[in-house]
Amino acid sequence: MKLLSALRQSVLASIAGAIVACSGSPAETGNQQMTGTLVRTIVHENSGQSRSEYYLSVDRKWTRLSVDESAVDPRTINKRVHVVGRRSTDGLRITVERIEPPESGPSDALGTVTEELSSSAPKGKVAVILVKDSRLAGGDPYSKQAVRDTLFDSPTSTDKYFKEASYGAYGLSGDVFGWVSTDMSDCNSTYLWQQQAEAAAVQLGFVTDNYRHLIYLYERQGGTCFLANGTFGSPDGVGVIQSFFNRSGTFAHEIGHNLGLDHATLYACQDPHFEYVSYGTQCRDQVYNDPFDAMGYDGFYYHYNSYSKQLQGWLPAANVKQVTAAGTFTIVPQETAASALQSLLIPIPNSTDLFHVELRKRYGFDNEARFDGAVLVRRVSQYGLLQYTHLIDMTPDGDPSNASLAVGQTFQDELSGISIKLESRTSANAVIRVGFGGPNCSDGVKNNSESDVDCGGLCSPCQEGQSCTAQKECITGACNEGVCVVSQGGGFTGQYYSGMNFEQLMFTETDPFIDFDWGQYSPGSLPSDQFSVRWEASLTAPKSGQYTFRAVTDDGVRLWVGDQLVIDRWHDATVSEGQIELAAGQSYAVKMEYFEDGGDARARLTWAPPGELFDLISPALLEPVGCSLATAVDLGPRTSSISVPSDACVKITQFPGWWPNTNGAVTLQSGTGSFPVPLTWRSDCGQTGSGSFAQPYQSLPIGSYNQSCPALIDLNGNGAPVTLSWW
Repeated sequence: MKLLSALRQSVLASIAGAIVACSGSPAETGNQQMTGTLVRTIVHENSGQSRSEYYLSVDRKWTRLSVDESAVDPRTINKRVHVVGRRSTDGLRITVERIEPPESGPSDALGTVTEELSSSAPKGKVAVILVKDSRLAGGDPYSKQAVRDTLFDSPTSTDKYFKEASYGAYGLSGDVFGWVSTDMSDCNSTYLWQQQAEAAAVQLGFVTDNYRHLIYLYERQGGTCFLANGTFGSPDGVGVIQSFFNRSGTFAHEIGHNLGLDHATLYACQDPHFEYVSYGTQCRDQVYNDPFDAMGYDGFYYHYNSYSKQLQGWLPAANVKQVTAAGTFTIVPQETAASALQSLLIPIPNSTDLFHVELRKRYGFDNEARFDGAVLVRRVSQYGLLQYTHLIDMTPDGDPSNASLAVGQTFQDELSGISIKLESRTSANAVIRVGFGGPNCSDGVKNNSESDVDCGGLCSPCQEGQSCTAQKECITGACNEGVCVVSQGGGFTGQYYSGMNFEQLMFTETDPFIDFDWGQYSPGSLPSDQFSVRWEASLTAPKSGQYTFRAVTDDGVRLWVGDQLVIDRWHDATVSEGQIELAAGQSYAVKMEYFEDGGDARARLTWAPPGELFDLISPALLEPVGCSLATAVDLGPRTSSISVPSDACVKITQFPGWWPNTNGAVTLQSGTGSFPVPLTWRSDCGQTGSGSFAQPYQSLPIGSYNQSCPALIDLNGNGAPVTLSWW
């Protein structure tokens, strides 16, 4: 889905970069242990997507780490670590098995990248190396003075931005070197561009120890490889930036990463019926969508929020109030220096997170109408040493520019009971009332939006037997006739294909709902882009009347109900609806086809029965087509025998009480019957396989299963009886 607002579509940028030192010795099993400095990078693709990357380098030669971000301890960022993994044959990538802190253990502070640059250089000292593709014909793309204007000299330069945002505590100065030329044909080798460009810049007088920030500014034949990038550092730190754009706002954003600031994101929250709300348990981060902060998007040229200014040491401690008791507080705008409160911090009980409140005004680089008197509330998430801000939209209409609290409006956090009310506002200040202990999701009372006591609504899902109004309100997976029930295997048969037009079937599974948000990833073994899915089921209508079906997809979708094509939007990301008349008790074949091209991937199907709100379709009303848990014959307890047709669909669900909670190996055995009997097996936890019984009393291992991950087996014999057992 295209999440970028019109405000930011003219500017794009990315974050990546890393510096690490490395030496290696072989380990057992063919792995190597490498010791070096670990650097986190945040990559912003040309497509507008963001991801984290990690690198090691030896003698400032970069090596990419293939590692899941969840496996990285934030306390090791920018510090020396031991990496155990396998290096690729070209030496450019390490597949990581584990990352270990040094013998003394990681310290509780972010490290600073110092290998390429010097933290003893003056704060804000910048070197720019202009790099052009050797394949380009003609002269230099633009002058060094044009770059100086962008960074240092013009009234709207990045230096002037920092001096205003920091109340004069921080600014930029520096030098521009180049142009230098290098072969830029391979976008996967930007680190080689850097090495070659730096070697050429040294001949022009560049000395790494003189600078805290190094910017490689590129001009490439054939377009950009990404938009911009910057290493992630710490306050008063150092860092490397790469950019294809000479833009002041881009540099303000990337230097923010060098200084340890992550993206300023927007919370996009929905209630269980998928209606947008300000806050709740169903929130999705829109990574580049806080329109009040330079870290909200590369090219947003506005003040950092006052919490980020506090982290940089620009905001005096006396101007920050940590609120732990109910009261009324007066805050003043954060754009200019003051001797008054400019940042309220409200710790959230039973959490390391907090709410942050600030007042903005139209001033200087915040010269847009939406800043006038904006009272903004953010949730600050703290993961180890990393800090993330999430703007809460008090008018959740899809336009974050009106996220401010209105006078008299109260933000009530149903999860914690904290309330934040804007009592009054003038051009000079705002009066904020903070409350604690209000109605919440753990007070033992059914209140607010809850469907049952302390669950449902904007709280956590309910347990079996509790009341519900929507499928999302049930941890059991199904809401049927107002009560949470355990799903009995109903749902859609999902066939997952590589290719956008169902070219190669990769796996089949039973999906209770069509409700997936894969982001930049993909289901199962499918490629991250260019895949397709076909879901099919038999649907029983609970009442007569007109039903509205809604598909929210990125990218294309088609939906048939019965023999009617209800939705036909076989193109880019979209929200599509269609209506059809259904009769109570009648069964209808439902088929939804979906394809993903590139970027984010998501697919959701909801419906609104006559007189009801939109909701996921209950699995209790859906029978999967083909072999499914809902239609399969149960083979019974372990070691028992059962005779079934050799073309039947069977399942194993009756595991003994002593069976481990983790998956245990299952073996299927044939008895008497007609052979051969080809078969396939799968589970909803990702296992698939195939085999064949060629004769009686043959054993066939089919994978590992347990009560929450049962086995589903599709027999493909001639239909004559066959006896089966399992252990």
